[in-house]
Amino acid sequence: MAEYSINPTNVQTNIDRIYSVISNPEKIRVLTAKVPAEAQDKLKEMEFESNSITLNVGPVGKIKLTVTERVEPTKIVYTAQNSPVPMSITLKLDKVDEGNTTLNGSLNLDIPVFLRPMVDGKIKDALAKVSERLSQIPFDNLNL
Repeated sequence: MAEYSINPTNVQTNIDRIYSVISNPEKIRVLTAKVPAEAQDKLKEMEFESNSITLNVGPVGKIKLTVTERVEPTKIVYTAQNSPVPMSITLKLDKVDEGNTTLNGSLNLDIPVFLRPMVDGKIKDALAKVSERLSQIPFDNLNL
């Protein structure tokens, strides 16, 4: 199992507000409106349910990310269903003060050792972009 870290990101929002959004896939749907126009096409095929998000991942097909663990207000774990390789995403929140939270986490991916050199760079780049985008989300201004 390979573990890839998500860069710690400071989010200028209360920990409870962030947790209430990222622990509820139906609320995450609101975030899709904040995604740049060039990425909107990819989001049209996403399905949001009370406990899961389903993504259409190119040749692999649909992968469902289901919330498998919640520790309010500090931890959320999404585990992939129908994935060709076992995968989970762990998001951790740390309260800095009343209006600031550090968000970090990891992607655990069970990929063969010989494939890691081919995908390591792409995965790390993708996680860096995710970290950057998370810091830009106006959690306090979302209409939920």
